[in-house]
Amino acid sequence: MPRTGVLPAAPSPTSRTKLMYAVVAVLAGLALLGGIIFAVTRMRAGPERAGSPVSVVTVTTTSSATASASSGGETAVTESTSSTTASMSPTPVYLSLDGSVCEPTRVSLGPIGTAAKDNDHTSCPFAVAVRSAYAHSGAVPPERVELRAHSPVTGRTYTMVCEGSQPVVCVGGNDARVLLFEGPPASNDG
Repeated sequence: MPRTGVLPAAPSPTSRTKLMYAVVAVLAGLALLGGIIFAVTRMRAGPERAGSPVSVVTVTTTSSATASASSGGETAVTESTSSTTASMSPTPVYLSLDGSVCEPTRVSLGPIGTAAKDNDHTSCPFAVAVRSAYAHSGAVPPERVELRAHSPVTGRTYTMVCEGSQPVVCVGGNDARVLLFEGPPASNDG
């Protein structure tokens, strides 16, 4: 005969503690996964929106949680999570054999601070003019943009199409090729 009026037994404090540890572990795992997804998403966006393409990425996330039972049978959970950080370095850029870096470089322009002529049909003064026109266009790498740049050498204005990131590659004019990038170029020596 079934007993009536009797409530089922409450779960033991041990099963509550195990449940709390499981919940805390799941939350810590989700926080770690969210941090990694956030870091990867920022690396894939354009540099003005997030960060430039990278060759080395270090992501560090730490998380800890503690659970303690009080004398009243309730469980208190304390969770602490540190921030996620990512360190980035620019992708190496290689110039053609006819290419050379054009002075002056502009560190303040970040991912387009260095201008280089990448063939013998392009002058350094024109490469610097293309960098200036690109900077004034408001484009953000890897966005494709068509611009007009004036050559101090020929006295003519040429249409250039620029796209990509690290390097931004600009082509047009009279077979001109200009690279815009961050930092010095990589060595072509094997």
